[in-house]
Amino acid sequence: MANTFGATFLGVIASFLLWYGGTWWLKHQSDKKAKAHILAEIKEEITVNMELLNVSNTSIQKMLLQGNIPVALPARLRISVYNYATNSGELRLLSKEIRKNLSYVAYLTESTNKFIENTEVLLALWQLKPQDQALRLAHLRLQNLCDEMNDKRNALKRILDTL
Repeated sequence: MANTFGATFLGVIASFLLWYGGTWWLKHQSDKKAKAHILAEIKEEITVNMELLNVSNTSIQKMLLQGNIPVALPARLRISVYNYATNSGELRLLSKEIRKNLSYVAYLTESTNKFIENTEVLLALWQLKPQDQALRLAHLRLQNLCDEMNDKRNALKRILDTL
């Protein structure tokens, strides 16, 4: 009877350890895949944002050369992956340094989007001023926006290289 009890007890313990080890391994593999997917999406979104900055900068430079004052500026940067990672809880899978870089990317994109929106408001208000004064102010503001976009693109490139 003691032999039967011992064998049964060891069998139950071994079964529990195999079940626990198996579920841990499956969860680990799932987290590993999720981490790889979220990193790929982050890199893709940063690349898209860099392209948007480049295209916006080019189109603003063309408008400046033509002497036009745009009321609507080309594009807004994307921040959907950061919002998804934060809301879904998958941000916990990433290392502390990557989370810090990702929050910095979110800050860069949000501040750029706000700068673009503020510039649009200013450009619309400057349309009410005399043409030569409005054109001079618009050129200055749009040139600052282009410089800001170049700086943000370079910062995003550095972060992309560290990922």
